[in-house]
Amino acid sequence: MAQVSVESDTSKLEQLLDECGKEDLIEPKSIVGKTKIFINGNWIGVHKSPNYLVNILRTARRQAVTTK
Repeated sequence: MAQVSVESDTSKLEQLLDECGKEDLIEPKSIVGKTKIFINGNWIGVHKSPNYLVNILRTARRQAVTTK
């Protein structure tokens, strides 16, 4: 779980998730064995490898902080 800032643009985050293999919500059986992805309380998709996704998001967050 994570708390995401409200009132911030999430388009870059959504683009990164798409590039990392986020699957859209198509049918209920497609979520079996996958981790749900939420942005600001909205369920936007699922991913089959949560550890990979967490590592990518942490790396992206750290790079954004160091480039400011």
